Amino acid sequence: MDPTILAALSPAEIAALWEGPALEPPLGVMPDFDHPGGTHSLGYAVGLYAGFLYCCYDLAMNPGFRVHQWNIPLKQLPHLLYNSHIGSICYGLVIMLLKAAILLSWLRIFVPMGQRNAMFWISHGLIWSNVLFYGIGTAVEIFQCTPREKIWNPLYVGGSCVIEMPMHMRASGVINLISDVIILALPQRVIWSLHISNSRKVGLSFLFAIGAFACISAAVRLVYLLKMLASPDQLYTGSELLFWMIAELTAGFLIMGFPSLPKVVQSLPFTESVVSLIRMLTSAGSRDGTPGGSRQGLPSWYRRPSTRRARQTDGSDFDQHDLVFLHSTNASKEHADQDKIVREVTVSVENRSLETPSISV
Repeated sequence: MDPTILAALSPAEIAALWEGPALEPPLGVMPDFDHPGGTHSLGYAVGLYAGFLYCCYDLAMNPGFRVHQWNIPLKQLPHLLYNSHIGSICYGLVIMLLKAAILLSWLRIFVPMGQRNAMFWISHGLIWSNVLFYGIGTAVEIFQCTPREKIWNPLYVGGSCVIEMPMHMRASGVINLISDVIILALPQRVIWSLHISNSRKVGLSFLFAIGAFACISAAVRLVYLLKMLASPDQLYTGSELLFWMIAELTAGFLIMGFPSLPKVVQSLPFTESVVSLIRMLTSAGSRDGTPGGSRQGLPSWYRRPSTRRARQTDGSDFDQHDLVFLHSTNASKEHADQDKIVREVTVSVENRSLETPSISV
């Protein structure tokens, strides 16, 4: 709006502008502030994790973490309790969806053909039991008091809270920890039963070891939950609890994304350039007779190809699915290039051997 027009308006007219629409509507359209339209479902689905982090961020901004409850006015407490209530709802739904996604990933990796084996039934049992448990827990959190305002208003007169929330929170913390441990241990049984070398088994187990951090976070979260429930200064102890709730959720997202990390690295534009540079330096060293090469011009990594047939039992489902080692990024391409170099070097050596019989590979 033109500043000259604004300067001529009275305070009442400016107040009326604030109460009016943010944009002049088309002709024949009446603004409806009570029912603006649009959809909220997508925002609800995307915003669960963000909603939980927002509640944590709001606490961090005001009054801050590790603040004693006697250092804030009572009028500020309803806002903190309301955010805590919303954060608990978001946490339960996020952890439910994360565990279901992790177990579905286990099924895709370890039971790719849909066999009805122990892994299949245990995974499905865990998926549905977690959905049922966290679904009920979320409903309990939402409807613990009637009316709901009694959840966050300590001075509300009337109403009732029929659910013993401290007991419910203790039980849910224990079950949450047990669930994390079972999900972490579930693939280990399959990994260690594969017909592969022990070194590869250790490597595969280490790939899933990040789940141990989720279990540790859940255990520490349970400890601080019990401390909070036993302390009258719940604002102080509750902020400690939030740290480990965030850690547990973050570990869950890492578990989901970690097996696909090598593919992400492989897709980066500089990955092939780095591999090519290393190969070029190695080849240059072998030609110049520098420490990078040895054995009369052959590169240090060269070995005579083995004539033994590789055991078929050394393969596993991991070679056919998304579970890839970080150190195997671009491995197939590197091996193909190395085999080509070996063949070229071998032909060169054989040709040289016709002139100089003393050269041996």
